Amino acid sequence: MIYGNPGRAVPWICVALGVGAAILSRSPGLGLATVVLGGQIWDRLSPRMVIEDPRLGALTLSCPRHSSSGQKQIWLTFDDGPGPDTDAVLDILEKFQASATFFLIGEKVGAYPDLDRLKARFQAGGHKVGNHSWSHPNFLLTDSEPTRTEIEQTQRQLAQDFPEQLLPIFRPPYGYRTE
Repeated sequence: MIYGNPGRAVPWICVALGVGAAILSRSPGLGLATVVLGGQIWDRLSPRMVIEDPRLGALTLSCPRHSSSGQKQIWLTFDDGPGPDTDAVLDILEKFQASATFFLIGEKVGAYPDLDRLKARFQAGGHKVGNHSWSHPNFLLTDSEPTRTEIEQTQRQLAQDFPEQLLPIFRPPYGYRTE
């Protein structure tokens, strides 16, 4: 589906336009220029998406295709923590000198047995933290006020416990969301 996954479709669209330009103009150079220019336009315009949510307002999502240094990057993310497997995940990340973003559940943060040690490991590893709700409900089945409370309560908890690592991002439980 082109609209659902434009990152996969756009390179092929640029190639098709380039081939069409080359055939119509009988100039391979113009076709190549069309492909290159189309790719550059896509790089400039594609990384942002704004979602209007009636409960949360306008949310801007960014997915940079290149880091500020021009190097390719990938974000590793984990949900539903902290929990029994968090230390094992941190051990693997440390082994590969990789950092990740952990989308944490507020009530699990408050109940984590050794939160100070976890905070130290997150800081040492350069890991970041995002909001994954207070109790991991299905937001498709909740009203706006309980949804807002879940997100705000978790944000306060994370700001208190992970002030340097907290990113202003939210990931809905189960990935469920509406327009």
